[in-house]
Amino acid sequence: MKPFYLIRLVAFAACILGIPVSAWCQVAIFNYTGSVQTYTVPAGVTCCSIDAWGATGGYVESTITDSGGNGGRVQCNLAVTPGEVLYIYIGGPGQPANGLNPLVYGGYNGGGSGGLWGGGGGGATDIRIGGSAFSNRVVVAGGGGGGGINSSFPDYERGGGGGGLIAENGYFANANTGTGGGQAGTQTSGGAGGIYTAGSGNSGSLDSGGNGNVGFYYSGGGGSGYYGGGGGSGSGGGGGSSYADTAITSYVTHTIGYNASGGGKIIFSLCDTSIALTVKPLNCSIVNIYPNPANNLLTINTPANDFNTYTLTNSMGHVLNQNELSGAVTNINIAFLPAGLYFVTLRGSNGSKALKFLKE
Repeated sequence: MKPFYLIRLVAFAACILGIPVSAWCQVAIFNYTGSVQTYTVPAGVTCCSIDAWGATGGYVESTITDSGGNGGRVQCNLAVTPGEVLYIYIGGPGQPANGLNPLVYGGYNGGGSGGLWGGGGGGATDIRIGGSAFSNRVVVAGGGGGGGINSSFPDYERGGGGGGLIAENGYFANANTGTGGGQAGTQTSGGAGGIYTAGSGNSGSLDSGGNGNVGFYYSGGGGSGYYGGGGGSGSGGGGGSSYADTAITSYVTHTIGYNASGGGKIIFSLCDTSIALTVKPLNCSIVNIYPNPANNLLTINTPANDFNTYTLTNSMGHVLNQNELSGAVTNINIAFLPAGLYFVTLRGSNGSKALKFLKE
C-alpha cells in the first residue's frame, strides 16, 4: 500500500476516535480561482504528497462538437521546509467556442487563445517555491489543448491531452501523428503550431500555449504546461507538458489526459513528522544522478530499497537501456549516446521517479 493511502487511513481512524486530524495528517485542496494562492507549510512538516491536475481545453460549441483535450496529472512526494510559503497556480479551463466571438481566450495560467472560434487551451497547474517566477516552478501539471473543426465528422479535431514528459499532439482528421494539429509541449521546448493551407498556429513556449491560427476558422489554442502546446490551424491545439523537479520530488507518476472536469486542482496531504506515527511516513528520499551534464559515465545514488530497476530513454521516449540497480550506487555507461537530453526512470514497490540529464 502506498504511503499516501496509509496516511489517509490514519486520518480516517483519527476522525472515528475523535482525535483531531491536525495531530495526524492534514489534507488541503486548492481549486481554480483565477488568481495566485499561497500555502504556508505547518510546523514539523518536511514532506507532503501532491496530486496536481491541469485544466481542460475548450470545446467547439456548434452543431458539430469537437472536444478540448483533458488536463494532465502529476502525483509525487515533495520535500518542504516548515514555515515555507508555496505559491499555488491552479489552471483555468479554456473557453469554449460559440460562434459569436472571433477570439476565444485560453485558461488562466498560460492557455493559448483559440483562433476564429476555436476552443481556448487549458491552463497549467503549478507549485512555485522561493518566488513566483516561472523559474520557481517545482511541480507542473499540463493543460489540454483547445478543440477545433475542419472535417465534417464530430470530434475529429479534438485538442491534445496535457501532461506527461511529452504531452499529446492536437488532432487533425482524427489523427495526431502529422503536422496538422498543434504539436505537444516537451521538457525542452514548446510545441510547433499546426500547419494547414490557410497558415499555421503559433508555437507554444515556456509556461504558455500557442494561439490558434487567427486567419482560419475553428483553430484550437495550445494547452499551457512546463512548455506549452502549439496552437492549431483548422485543428486541435497541442497539450502542455508536465514537470517535477528531480531535486526535491520523489515517487513521481505522470498521467496524460486525466482531468476532464474543467479547472485544475491540487490536493496536498501532509504528515506532521514530530508525531510518533504507527504507519509508514511519506517518503521524500532524494535521489541524485551525477555528473550532470555527463560524458562517459552516469552515476545513480539512491537510498537502499527505494528503487530496484532503471530505464534509460531519449527525449522521444525510446528505450535505450534498462536493468536492475546494483544497490545504493549504480554506474551506467553512456559513452555510446550522442549529445542531447535523456531520462532515467527509476521504479520500485512504492512508485517511480523520472530524472533528466544532458549528455555532452
